[in-house]
Amino acid sequence: MKKLLSAFILILALAAPAWSQPGGAADQPSNGAGAVELEAQPINGGAGEEKVVGLEAAEVAGGWLDALTMLVTSLFSAILYGIRTTVFSLICPAIKFIVVDTIRPLGWQIIVLVALLIFKINIKNLIDRIRGINAGYVSIDTQTPPDPPIVEPVRAPEVPAPSAPEVPAPSASEIPALSASDEQSTSASDEAEESARLAEINNLKYTNEILRLYVVFERIYGLIYGSQLMFMLSIRSVGIDQSIAETFYNQQAQTRFINTSLITFHKWISFLIDCKFIENTQPYYYTLSKRGADFLEYIFERGYSFDKPL
Repeated sequence: MKKLLSAFILILALAAPAWSQPGGAADQPSNGAGAVELEAQPINGGAGEEKVVGLEAAEVAGGWLDALTMLVTSLFSAILYGIRTTVFSLICPAIKFIVVDTIRPLGWQIIVLVALLIFKINIKNLIDRIRGINAGYVSIDTQTPPDPPIVEPVRAPEVPAPSAPEVPAPSASEIPALSASDEQSTSASDEAEESARLAEINNLKYTNEILRLYVVFERIYGLIYGSQLMFMLSIRSVGIDQSIAETFYNQQAQTRFINTSLITFHKWISFLIDCKFIENTQPYYYTLSKRGADFLEYIFERGYSFDKPL
């Protein structure tokens, strides 16, 4: 606080000459009517004396601005100086306590510890080489580690590879001829193997066809209408002609609210014909096909519902 007051007194002492100058801020009114009268007084020199008065006013304003700048700068410097002094007064004792009172008494211990960490491998090797210690004048006997023995690789003895015995090829007279019964048994076993192979191939083909058919049935079930399923059930045992089929379609359209302008009877019946579920064995006569019967059986086996929309 004393330092702040000293800085403020120093600022006032520096700014006093500027304020005491003639035409300065102390001799001129700051604002109000006095300022108006100063501007309104007639100047007996014409334009030259008006210029002089303007310069004096500028000097007054400049003196006030310089004094204010010096005041702010000095206050800021004094605050920084006080903060720096306070921080140093707090930190320096702590640093002194750490360096002087803590590290300095342990100086040689720290040096020994660092040396042990640096040369720990060399010290370990030296301890391993010590053979004895004499108490008189502290003499230590060490030995040089022996060189590792040179081991020559042992080569395995070369053993010649045994030669294969020569077997004479049998002559034509020594090979027994196959009898007729042997030939028949061989041909019978070959035929049995061939028939088993063909049966396996046919089984695979049939399984493949069934799987493909089931995939088609799954897709068709997602597209077919409930009224079309009911129509297939109605002709499962006996066929019907086109007039009865149209009557059935109209009844289903009223019950299931089918848009007959969008889904006409021709489109409705053509879907079943294109899927090969019904057949036109006679003109204007519809019967259930084998594929359609398989489709209905597939729905029964899977437990699917026949009560679908439309």
